[in-house]
Amino acid sequence: ASLILAVLLFLAASADVGAFQIEKSALYVFLHEVKPIEGEAAKALEEEKYALALRKYKEALRGYERIWKDYPDLARSRPYGIDRMVDESIEGCKKIIEKIKDKGEAQDAFYLKLSEAVRVDFSDRDIYSVAKALTFLTDVNIIVDETIFNDSNEALSPRVTVRTDEPWPLRTIITRLCQQTGLAYSIEADHVFISTRVKLDEQK
Repeated sequence: ASLILAVLLFLAASADVGAFQIEKSALYVFLHEVKPIEGEAAKALEEEKYALALRKYKEALRGYERIWKDYPDLARSRPYGIDRMVDESIEGCKKIIEKIKDKGEAQDAFYLKLSEAVRVDFSDRDIYSVAKALTFLTDVNIIVDETIFNDSNEALSPRVTVRTDEPWPLRTIITRLCQQTGLAYSIEADHVFISTRVKLDEQK
């Protein structure tokens, strides 16, 4: 009987832990999951590691913005004022990102690759094969969302044509590809991801 009681107590304690993990408060996420990332960003900035700082501030910004998405009643959540704390953190990250953006990108090898000029000649090719060719040519991993052309959407086209008489920066070429296909792109930690603007916004 004592053994059964011990097992029941253990299962009850485990259930409580699981519930705590699932039902995190906005304050918990703010203080223990996102604020530490901003702390790492501030430390990197203090050490003039601008590339790392830029990445970390962007990561923190996405985290703060996600709090609003995950807790839509934030303005009425306790402790009262958590919504203002999140908003102030969002604005603070945005200001620092804008301030150090140029230094961070200049110091970041991945961003430097995006600025390298290349000459291309793609005529009526699908964007997937073009992305693979550019990845091979530039060593920048360019990933195209494989689900975007499955739905019937006349505004999107997988065919592209890009010819450059003179070398263009890779980022300019990617922008041109997106303009022709009706897509958008985001620069992640180690790759470029091309998808619809809606999907990219949902991932923030």
